[in-house]
Amino acid sequence: MTLLALAHQAFVGAVFALMVGIGLRTRPADALHLMRHWAKGARAFAALFLIVPAAVILVALILPIPPAVEVALIAIAVSPMLPMLPNDLAKMGADHAYCVSLEVVGVVMALAAVPVVFWVVAHIAGVEINIATLPLLTSLALGVLLPLAIGGAVALVVPAYSLRLAKTITTVATAVLIVSVLGILWGRRELLMAQLGGWTLLAIVLLVGVGLAVGHALGGPRRQDRIALAMTAASRHVGFALAVGASVAPNSVPTVAGVILVYFVARGLLVLPYVRTVGPGAPIADGPR
Repeated sequence: MTLLALAHQAFVGAVFALMVGIGLRTRPADALHLMRHWAKGARAFAALFLIVPAAVILVALILPIPPAVEVALIAIAVSPMLPMLPNDLAKMGADHAYCVSLEVVGVVMALAAVPVVFWVVAHIAGVEINIATLPLLTSLALGVLLPLAIGGAVALVVPAYSLRLAKTITTVATAVLIVSVLGILWGRRELLMAQLGGWTLLAIVLLVGVGLAVGHALGGPRRQDRIALAMTAASRHVGFALAVGASVAPNSVPTVAGVILVYFVARGLLVLPYVRTVGPGAPIADGPR
């Protein structure tokens, strides 16, 4: 096994472990938070799967970017939350139930949004787009829902140890994740560098910026909810996006993967000013209720 393949396996394992850690801190009712608070759920759906994809489609129509780059950007825009994001949001005081519900309900929303959004794109572009939904469903079930369920089941069986176990798993998995990401970026550096053209970078900046702005505007009156939805709208599941992109453009996988890698790195840098501006201690005006 090559070092790059080992880094990929370590990355997948670390993400799985992080999701188990989240599940260890989750009650079954947490996943249904957005369904119980329907107004929050409606705003989240609008931000994640209506406004951001619409903005990205508009950007793709305006900017002179290749079709494969357009596919990658739209795939990112219809993907659910980045799996490790709830841990980052917890450090900023975000409500755990809200974040987990954004993760779980977002999976269902994404599976519904992908065919609809690409149907719209196909009609605008006058092309036929076929999407294999079963692999996407399998990817999310195994990568998100299964580890959450495992963690939740363990928490029900041994509740006294679940938080301690979650902390240990999260600490170890985070360290493995950092090392594996660095290994993947180094191993795929040629793909990454090939997509550093000005228009692609500008489109990614706009994608992240629109996500932050729309999520912040629709997150509601609580600071933590606004931060959580803004970060979720800007931070999408890169593995799912790659699966969508490969399904839509199987002959352009290297380009799609390169764009998604650039997005993953750029997103981490672009959200820093937002986090520093709206983090704990920064005044935020009340939002819509």
